[in-house]
Amino acid sequence: MRKRLCYATLVATREQRRKQQKEKARLAAQLKPPQAIPEYGTPSEAPWYESTLLWGALGAVLAIMLIVIGAATKDLRWLLSIAWPFACVSVWAAVKNISSKRKRRAVVAIASALIAVALYQLHIFLGSQSGGTPAQYTGRRVAGEVVVMFPWSICRFYQNTPQYYQALDTELLVSITNRSGHDLYFRGHTVEALVDGTWIKFKNAEDLGLDQFSFGFIDRDYKVIRHFDLSANGFDYVMQQRPLKNDESLDAWMFFKSGLILKGKDVDRRIKQFKVFLYDSAEDEYAFTSTYPTRRSTTIVIPNPDLWRTGQAAPLCSQCLNMGPVEPLPPNLQEEPVPK
Repeated sequence: MRKRLCYATLVATREQRRKQQKEKARLAAQLKPPQAIPEYGTPSEAPWYESTLLWGALGAVLAIMLIVIGAATKDLRWLLSIAWPFACVSVWAAVKNISSKRKRRAVVAIASALIAVALYQLHIFLGSQSGGTPAQYTGRRVAGEVVVMFPWSICRFYQNTPQYYQALDTELLVSITNRSGHDLYFRGHTVEALVDGTWIKFKNAEDLGLDQFSFGFIDRDYKVIRHFDLSANGFDYVMQQRPLKNDESLDAWMFFKSGLILKGKDVDRRIKQFKVFLYDSAEDEYAFTSTYPTRRSTTIVIPNPDLWRTGQAAPLCSQCLNMGPVEPLPPNLQEEPVPK
């Protein structure tokens, strides 16, 4: 009897403990604040490097800096190279849910290569269409075109009698019309050519101490220097003597060292455009682009040494490289360096 009483007491104690535990759990559940259930599509807290605020602010800073740099260089196509890594990041973000690392890396690599090719083709296309020069630099205050280019070896001579010379390889006949509304005193110029899809900047002939007979070539057969007469159509010399009047057009020769090796029809086939930048006495810039070859119909007389040697040189003309004085070849004539 005593054993039965003890067993009943033990069972009752256990039941009472269970009820107490359940009651404690119920009270704890009532006291615990309810947890918010996230709505569908609500993102979890992203790491700092995926923060919208971070990349938004950084993107705005980079955009402003690139716009300023692009406006200063006047050719925005180089921004395509900066666009490529951002395109690669966007591809990575699009495929990061692919479980296989090998497949994910392969997709990113192939897509990045295709994007690079597409951006390069866009760079070439924009260069051939617009030359990379904003429209406001074409025909606003100065209009012009490159009429003809000669890849011919000539010299820029220094001093009288010449002691040094600068070897040049490119001559341009440029037509310029002043539409600025006032006279312009040009004191400098630069020229770039679009050759096989790439812009090449020409090196100017030295203009220090320039006169109308500073350019010509060395005739080693007759051991003489044959000078051009550029008093009427040498751009540097004419601009030193007078301004380009408003609404005046001038056909003038410019001389450069381009480093291009072009012969015959290669000039017309490989060069598609020129960019010409002119600078006045106040360092203001006047610029234009010119497709090449030009549609302008013109006849250019190039120097003929055989005629010069017999005294039968062609008469002076506005577009010709006219013959000037001839002098004996000095024995001490040397190529640059130019004396300071």
